[in-house]
Amino acid sequence: MATWINVYNSDDPWDENPPLLGSFDYDRVLRFNEAAAAVGRSRSGLGTTGDPSRETINEQALLRTACGRWVCEHFLQRPSDKPEVNYRFYSDEVAANWLRSHHMQNVVEHYFGTPAAMPPGSEFQADGDLILFQPDADASARIDAYAASLGVDRRYSLYWLRLQGLDLAEATTGPDSSDTSQAADHPG
Repeated sequence: MATWINVYNSDDPWDENPPLLGSFDYDRVLRFNEAAAAVGRSRSGLGTTGDPSRETINEQALLRTACGRWVCEHFLQRPSDKPEVNYRFYSDEVAANWLRSHHMQNVVEHYFGTPAAMPPGSEFQADGDLILFQPDADASARIDAYAASLGVDRRYSLYWLRLQGLDLAEATTGPDSSDTSQAADHPG
């Protein structure tokens, strides 16, 4: 018997009638778990005593449905409380980023192919911090149009946009200048 899971367009637990985005058969998914972490890393860090009955568990898994959709499963259990499990559909791009950030490059290559070579110097450095960028719909459309005009993929265009932005900022204020009075205004 199939176990059907509904995915809603709401994270609000008090939303009594959220819009239904779709559903999937939980018994027919492929599951990609977060890498096993030392106690404390996948926990909230509040009162990590080693006693599982007093710890908050906060874990994620990425699911691949039988029809090829990606779903993020978020499991949260606070001490003395029932578990909360939330599901959210992910795009291919977000799923690939999730898999890469959890060191599952082989899975990325299986489903999305081997990525094009990145420009020199743009490879992920183990000592660098991962920076996530989620543009709004307008900025996303502009980035996609820019990438299409160059005939490159989005990742490559973002690399060049970052370099061009840095060049412009340095030309305006100088690379070592702390005077940002002439820099372009930006939110934030």
